[in-house]
Amino acid sequence: RELGHLVTVRLGEYDTQTDVDCSDGECADPPQEIPVLSTYPHPGYIDGNINRRDDVGLVRLARRAKYSYYVKPVCLADGNSRLGDGYEVYVAGWGKTLEGINSPIKLKLNLPIYNKNECVNKYRTLGAELVEKQICAGGSYRQDACRGDSGGPLMRKLPGGTWEAVGVVSFGYGCGREGWP
Repeated sequence: RELGHLVTVRLGEYDTQTDVDCSDGECADPPQEIPVLSTYPHPGYIDGNINRRDDVGLVRLARRAKYSYYVKPVCLADGNSRLGDGYEVYVAGWGKTLEGINSPIKLKLNLPIYNKNECVNKYRTLGAELVEKQICAGGSYRQDACRGDSGGPLMRKLPGGTWEAVGVVSFGYGCGREGWP
């Protein structure tokens, strides 16, 4: 199912309703709008597969981003690192809120890693067979990523303040349902 052709990537955005984001008299640099040169979806991804296995891709930009206080790369997790039950991770994005509309301001929410075996069993009841590479997070009432957050980061904060991407928001069963990560 084609949702559209990815044309540009915007870096440094916070509030989509303003051209320049300001808070308490301090303003950020204007967001960077960078053309997309090419996209590379994961070769194992199959659209329509209920478990969304390999739901990730890469985007090559037409030019380099300019790093600043507001635009920084996020570190990638070591492929061997494991996150235990209850470990705190964060999602960020402009997805749907409790009001049922997309947030114009980027929101960040901490969520616990959910027990993988329980998660696998829950999603099996819906016909989705989760695989080893997938992570389950959340499961608390009204605390969740939602439609519009997909593709955003699942991150953890390392000692010393460095952010590390440990996953990508993909799918869930509704939004903010108790017991459904």
